[in-house]
Amino acid sequence: MLLFKGLKSKQELEDEKAGKAPDNIKWLPKKKHFRDTEEWKQKRRRIIVKMKVLGKLNLNLLLSRMPSVEKLPNKVLEQIFSYLHPQQLLIAGQVCRRWKEIAYSENLWTNVSFRASHGGIQVTNLDYFVNLIGHRFTKLRHCELATDLITPNVLHELANRCSHLTSLTLDFSTAMQLHDFTDLQTFPSRLKTLTLCLSENIFLEGFLRKVYTFISSVEFLHVVGTYEKVEDEEEEVYETLNFYKLKQFTPNLRVVNLWGVPFVNDDHVDALSSNTAHLECLCVNYCQKVTGTCLKLVMQRCKRLKSLFLAHARK
Repeated sequence: MLLFKGLKSKQELEDEKAGKAPDNIKWLPKKKHFRDTEEWKQKRRRIIVKMKVLGKLNLNLLLSRMPSVEKLPNKVLEQIFSYLHPQQLLIAGQVCRRWKEIAYSENLWTNVSFRASHGGIQVTNLDYFVNLIGHRFTKLRHCELATDLITPNVLHELANRCSHLTSLTLDFSTAMQLHDFTDLQTFPSRLKTLTLCLSENIFLEGFLRKVYTFISSVEFLHVVGTYEKVEDEEEEVYETLNFYKLKQFTPNLRVVNLWGVPFVNDDHVDALSSNTAHLECLCVNYCQKVTGTCLKLVMQRCKRLKSLFLAHARK
């Protein structure tokens, strides 16, 4: 009997083949891994949240230590903005309040053109512009005014508020009618450079009569004529600027540039030279009525004359 004690029955052998467990074996439940427990899942979620928070804190710390435009002092930003065009300054002033204060600083508005047709700023509200002169343009040095802006109020503000103004351009080229300058009492009196852009049929004597006494300090006179607008050589040309009277009030002229003024002839050049002993440069380019008969007398009067330009003058 002992020889057959370890033998399995036929039924047990069949169950073993089929993969069935014997009836006398009791299986214990498998113990869960610690990563499958609910407690670990909660800890894992808390760890991930903390890691994300720490990551954001570290990123903010790194960004705060990195050099950026926001960290630059106002003086440095102002120096950077000084390379921008006035129209770009207006755009930069819309970024934030700090940039607006810097971009609108009077130190950055020293050279401004208000001639939209030549790439300048377009002024749509004249009253607002007049009030703005005393706030933003107190350190203005160079100014260009379009026809619509050449008014007594604007010129009064420039004279009273802009004590550093030394260069002024008055563009009358598109004028159909001048403003009433009867009430004009003041005009910038420290000008070194005066530029006048003439119109075809607008006479400036009424306006200049009011400002003659303020322009004695002018050393550089630029008069831009209507050469490009003249289509017919036989077309009647009006003498819209009185050079004979102008020369009486500008004795300190060093440079006279008459470009494309169709009515200028040798008599006008002769008249200008009679009261400009300090003249160093004379330019009459595209003044086709200048023949050169006056040049000998001009050179005798103006001992300091170094440059003479006669491009496209009559030979």
